[in-house]
Amino acid sequence: MLFKRVFNFISSRQYACLSLKSAPQRRSLVFIAFSSLCALGIFILLCFGSLDLDFDFSVPVLDSKNTEGILHSKVDVCKFDYSSIKEIARDRSKPYVSFIVDNELIIKNKKIELENIFTGKQICIIVVIPDSIINKSKKDNFSNKNIYVRALSNNVFRIIPVVSVPNYENLYKGIGFFYYPDDYSLSITIGLPGRKDIIITSENVLSLSLSDEAHLKEPNELLPICNATSEITGQWVSGYFYDSLRPLTRHSEFLDIDNDYIFIPDQCRMKLITPVEQLLLLEKKTIHAYGDTFLWGSLYGIETGYKQSWCEEKEPKVPLCSCNFPRPSLPRDTQFAIANSSIFESSLFFHPINDLLEKKISWKVALKQTSRIPKADIVIISVSNNIFMDSSKSLRDFKTKLKGLLSNIKEKYPNSDIFVRTPEPFTLSQHILDISRIRYLQTRDVTINVVKEVGLYLWDVGILDGKDWFMPDQCVKKSKTQLWFKRDVVKLESQLLFHSYYNL
Repeated sequence: MLFKRVFNFISSRQYACLSLKSAPQRRSLVFIAFSSLCALGIFILLCFGSLDLDFDFSVPVLDSKNTEGILHSKVDVCKFDYSSIKEIARDRSKPYVSFIVDNELIIKNKKIELENIFTGKQICIIVVIPDSIINKSKKDNFSNKNIYVRALSNNVFRIIPVVSVPNYENLYKGIGFFYYPDDYSLSITIGLPGRKDIIITSENVLSLSLSDEAHLKEPNELLPICNATSEITGQWVSGYFYDSLRPLTRHSEFLDIDNDYIFIPDQCRMKLITPVEQLLLLEKKTIHAYGDTFLWGSLYGIETGYKQSWCEEKEPKVPLCSCNFPRPSLPRDTQFAIANSSIFESSLFFHPINDLLEKKISWKVALKQTSRIPKADIVIISVSNNIFMDSSKSLRDFKTKLKGLLSNIKEKYPNSDIFVRTPEPFTLSQHILDISRIRYLQTRDVTINVVKEVGLYLWDVGILDGKDWFMPDQCVKKSKTQLWFKRDVVKLESQLLFHSYYNL
């Protein structure tokens, strides 16, 4: 019966109108055909009794690409005599950024060889901010949140967070994990409130290579699977580039964005959880959700298995600006909009909170009405997006209100798994005028800290930042003040949720 339900779901909802005009779609069809043959083989073996019927079908997770490796040692790769470069701040009018490799500041292009792509190499980066810039930003308010550093190559994008260097004013340092052979430069953006961002690219290039011997090396041990407690960092890697280094080690569709880039964590491994498997994990489960329209659209997609009517291009040459999910409509008797998965018998009850700081506190009414709807197995909250997009709102008030909301929800749902989502990746808001990355980071920090204080699970979608997705001009005109509901990013975010939920 399970095979029949899954097969009917796939054929009727996901692939009934499959077009073969693009390479990714052709790869999808090949994978479907291969999976069907595998399912047929399993069915035949079951019929002849040759399989152990105690096989655990409670783990609906497919193997995918690996980020095998060993856990990185805690060697201080930023151990360096910073006094030798502190004068740069006085002599320059622009920020300075460069690599430090083996305790040596890179002042010209440098080439190094990686041992293998599993362990990679930890490399320190140094940032020097001139006095003139700090003075303009009111020195007491300047911090590492004003500094956004990325390592860039033709095939890799990764954020490198920085912290201040103790006892050295104007100096900041960070550590980046470099796994893949390519030519890397550093891009630094200095955000100054009320002023235009300052963007600088490093003067030198770091070239990483991989010997033929290194290509053949296998991992010493596997990294753990990503879960709710993982402090994840990662990088965006070109799918074609990754496949050239590790052919046949990932599913052809795994974590693809625009059928081009994949997100690879540093500290743990991720496995593809398909839309059908997501619904199997939610089978006969009830979700209560509190949040904005963005959250509703995400969960509606999950509940419908991302069927084509949820989000599809109407015309091949017309860019997809947003998805076509229905807006939440509240019945007369409750404060919850409803969405159901008829095949897997899961239900979503959604209460809209567009602004947590509004005077009318509707969520308290909704909590009183939970007795009118089925009990929740999972509760999901997302109320941070509106706060970071509006700098006039008080972060202190947001912290107080968020703690109140989460504390009440924890008390109301003592037996439910409760997840709180951080603000959407900043790159989805870059088309909005006067948007501030500093404000985004402050809102994200408040959200994370309050979630940890109250003791709930974190659904941190902010880790997917770092790769720029520029909204088409036609879409900017339609969504000048709204977050970009980018389909592939939203689907990728669900992978983080289900990795957390599955590994509880």
